Amino acid sequence: MQEINPQLFEKEIQQIEAMLKSQAHSENCIAFFGSSTFRMWSTMAEDLNPYPVLNLGFGGSSFPYAIYYFDRLFKDFRPKAIMFYFGDNDLGRGDSPNAIRKNFLRLCELIMDKWQKMPPFSIISVKPSVEKAHMLDKIAQTNALLQHEARALNGKWVNIYEKMLNENGGANSALYLADGLHLNETGYKIWQKNIREHLFDEYQWVLKQ
Repeated sequence: MQEINPQLFEKEIQQIEAMLKSQAHSENCIAFFGSSTFRMWSTMAEDLNPYPVLNLGFGGSSFPYAIYYFDRLFKDFRPKAIMFYFGDNDLGRGDSPNAIRKNFLRLCELIMDKWQKMPPFSIISVKPSVEKAHMLDKIAQTNALLQHEARALNGKWVNIYEKMLNENGGANSALYLADGLHLNETGYKIWQKNIREHLFDEYQWVLKQ
């Protein structure tokens, strides 16, 4: 497992904790727990309306940091469902696809220890970013492993990977900011469309509770 730097995301975690304390939110929500792809999605609530989403994205984060901060971020509430997005930074920090799989399972064990079972959940596939174009094979391997483990736990899979490739099967630079890693407005439009469709297919029941 990656070595954890407790100071790396501490300010962001404190900001999320303050938001959770000050913002009136219901446990009847879908928590989006992930890295900067979530954190930088500033219009998430508007884009996914009427679904009650709660953005808990932070970092540069990875599965080891999700494990490290899970108890703090989910201390006082239990969402109806969780959407996960990690993997970009895990690969960037040198973790193998199999190590990422194992860390996902460690996170699931932590969740089940806390709540006795996994809540309804979905994993969004690792996106094929330009900055990690040399890792597309590892990204595909990671996605295959995460998809397998998610389904074994009765979770759902959101295949955003294939929707973000160019006509040659490579990373589509038109979807990214200049850094080649983070999504631009066009990239987020693809996420909005596909995740809205997924929420409609899998999480209509949240709206009825």
